[in-house]
Amino acid sequence: MSQPLSALLARNVAAERVRRRWTQAELAGQLGVSRATVGGWEAGSRQIGVDWLLPLCGALDVPLAKLLDGLDGPGMQRLGIDRR
Repeated sequence: MSQPLSALLARNVAAERVRRRWTQAELAGQLGVSRATVGGWEAGSRQIGVDWLLPLCGALDVPLAKLLDGLDGPGMQRLGIDRR
C-alpha cells in the first residue's frame, strides 16, 4: 500500500465530512460517538474499526469504495477486494 489503510481512511472520512460541511461534532452525532472519537479517527491517533465502516458510509451517504479511494491494487488484493 502506498500509505497505511488507517491513514487513507482518516483522510477520506475527513474529506467527506468537510464536503458535507459538517463539523466533527455533527458527524459524531450521526454516529452516536463523541466528537473526540471522530477527531481521533481523523487525526490518526485512533484507528477506525472495521465495524464503523458501514455506519460511516451510511452517515456520509457514500459507498465503501469512496472511503477506500486511493488504495492501490496490491492493497485491494490484500483486503480481498476486487474493483472490476
